[in-house]
Amino acid sequence: MIKIICPNCGKDASGAKEHPAYHNRTWYECPHCGYDGDSVDFTCIEEEPLTQKKSGIELIAEERQRQIEKEGWTREHDVEHRENDLAVAAAAYALPEAARSFTHMGDGVFVPIFWPFDAQWWKPSPDDRVKELVKAGALIAAEIDRLLAK
Repeated sequence: MIKIICPNCGKDASGAKEHPAYHNRTWYECPHCGYDGDSVDFTCIEEEPLTQKKSGIELIAEERQRQIEKEGWTREHDVEHRENDLAVAAAAYALPEAARSFTHMGDGVFVPIFWPFDAQWWKPSPDDRVKELVKAGALIAAEIDRLLAK
């Protein structure tokens, strides 16, 4: 599916009225602001159909792989954690922001009350709920791997 963006108002102009070709060019009229211009002025974005977007499990698997490759948090590393620390960290990310209770760690740093690690490892994404849930899922996967490795 192609999404057409109006250069004047920046809105989705996919429903733009097409005018007859003028010197072999197509002209559009934005349904939002009425901007009338050459098709080359409009930005066209090809969107992924919903069926091609990654699933939650794919995003979680990618995040877990990133944790292993970029952070070095391998199964061998995770086995060193105390019982349930990874699951508790996952719960902190899984809770909606409004449901979290925080404690002050000094220097203006706040972490969830039950956060099991040093404050530097608390990395919320308050404007991206999916990202936080993906982190939670990857931490759950790490906890499962830790338990299976015992």
